[in-house]
Parts: sequence; structure tokens; C-alpha cells
Amino acid sequence: MVDLFNEFASEIQNGFPNVEVKGNQERPTYNGAFDIYVRGVGPLDKRDRQGRFYLWRRIETGKLPTPREILDKISLLALQYGDAEKLGHAQHEWCQENSHLIPRQYEEAHDFPAPEPESVKKQPNLTERPSKNPVQPMICKNWGCNAEYESDMNEKNACTYHPGRYQFGSINGLWPESWTCCRGDWFATGCRRGYHRGTPKEAPIRHCINHGEPNPKQIYPDWFCGKQFREVDIPQWKLDQDPSLEGQEKCFGHSGYIKYGKGDDVGVWTCCEEDATESAPPCVEQDHKVALWPDEEAKKYFFDKPDQDKLEGVPKSKEFEEFGRFCGLWRQVEEYVEKDSKAM
Repeated sequence: MVDLFNEFASEIQNGFPNVEVKGNQERPTYNGAFDIYVRGVGPLDKRDRQGRFYLWRRIETGKLPTPREILDKISLLALQYGDAEKLGHAQHEWCQENSHLIPRQYEEAHDFPAPEPESVKKQPNLTERPSKNPVQPMICKNWGCNAEYESDMNEKNACTYHPGRYQFGSINGLWPESWTCCRGDWFATGCRRGYHRGTPKEAPIRHCINHGEPNPKQIYPDWFCGKQFREVDIPQWKLDQDPSLEGQEKCFGHSGYIKYGKGDDVGVWTCCEEDATESAPPCVEQDHKVALWPDEEAKKYFFDKPDQDKLEGVPKSKEFEEFGRFCGLWRQVEEYVEKDSKAM
């Protein structure tokens, strides 16, 4: 296996001298494991929840590719980003923003070239070869569903959900608050059936909806978290195996809003009376907060997206953090009154 790694790594580094090739970055999950992947780049719909885009997996195909075939795949990937340098920048940016998704490095990880082991370490005997997609408990992310299910039980029409967005009512009462797909209210049963769109039940990635008091002059809260976090509910035996899973990061912010005095250039937080500057320390420490349908607080996930020029340069994973405070939930609207067609 060491010779195989060195053969592939040599070909890759000949083609891309600045690339870093690691072996045994993560603990092998089955006998004879030999997978080749890049992290943080590649088609989004083909990456796993740790950001890995596999160039080849023995468990899926069995037939070993040539080093040249792997190099060609990396070359095509670089072309999709423009060139190898832009590919590297995209990967570096993803790793910085999603470090919480990257597991701890396996104790037997190594660089290229890999040293010849003094003795062959046998992996534990496995009674069965694992399936292509090991069964695991999942939670559906589709709006109106949230069902828990086993990954091998995701069948057609298993999920009842809303494919649209939730639209807040018109300020002038021109339309009602409702789902765009069926015009049902918030608590309405899903209007479409299909497959579940799941995330692993164990430590799913969520977005925090903690926020400060809405500013009475600007409607929206001046402080809104919106950060991604991992919702941790892991059994003790799992924590014993991987202590890095323990606990979750705290949420720091402000419970008030920014108030300006007459002629003031810099406002003051009403909660702590600190100047509202970028260097102002937060005054509230709390756990990150998540809400799931049908909890009405989950409406806070539907925010008004800004014009495209303001979205420029903001990664998709950061949009809620940047613009989540602009939610229609805080707007004052006139009640929608359905007109009687007979009176027309």
C-alpha cells in the first residue's frame, strides 16, 4: 500500500509541484481502503458532509485507476476554477471557513514520500465488507418534514414537504403570509411528495438564529448571529473515541440595539453602553440556537436576499450570517383581507 501511495503521489506532484499530498489523513474505514479525494473543491452536490470530493474509491469501483487518470481528473477540476492557482485559493478559503467539518488528523498520517513501515500493522478483521453507503440515522431538511429515518429507507414519496419559500405578508396587505408553493399557512402540511433531503442525525450542521432586540428605527436587529455550528448530541462512548466532538462553540453578541444621540457619529449599544465599533466586546454569551418547523421561530431562516452586487464575494455558507437579520418577521404589515368575488 505504501508503494501504491508513493506511485500516485509522485505523478500528482510532477503535474502540480505545489500540491500537498497526504496519506492516511483519516483512519481507514474498511480493509484494503485506498481512496483518493480533494477537500473543499469540486461539484457541491458530489461532496460529502466533510467537503470531500472523491476522485476514486476502491469500495465503489474496485478497479484501480492509473496515476495518469487521477492526474487528468485533477487537471479537469483545475480548469473548472480557471487554473491550478485559483483551485488552490478556493480550497484554502473553504478550509478556513469550514474547519469544524474537518476531522482530526489520524495518528498514522504521513506526507510524500511515505516511509516503508517497520512492520505491517493489520487492521481489525471485519466479518462483512461494508456496503457502499453504510446505514445511518438521518434527519430530513425539507421544509414541512423534519422526519427521522434510516439512510437506506429513503424511498420515493417518503417525504411530504414544501418546495417553495415562506413569504411574509405585504406591508400594504396586498397578499397574505404563506408558502409560495401552495399558499398554505405556516402550519400547513407539505404540498409535495418526494425523497427526503437528509443530514446525519449525529452532530448536524445548523445555523444560529440568536439576535439582539430589533432597532425601533430600522426595524431589524443590529446584531444577528447566523453562524454555522454543529449541534452536538453525542453518546459518551463516541466522545471517548474522539474528544474533539465534545461540546459546541458559544455564541457571543449583544442583546440590545445601536442607539445614536443627536450629532453622534458612533452609536452606543443599549445593552452594555459600549461604543458600537468593530472592536466593541460582546456583552452576551449563550448557546447557539436553532429552530425547526413548525416552531414559528424557524421563520427567521427566510430572509430578504440583497441585490446581486451585494452578494458578490460572499460565500454561500456565509449568506445567512451576513443578511439573515433582514427577515420579514420584524416588519409591520397590514392584515390581508380576501376579497369576496361575489361582491365584485
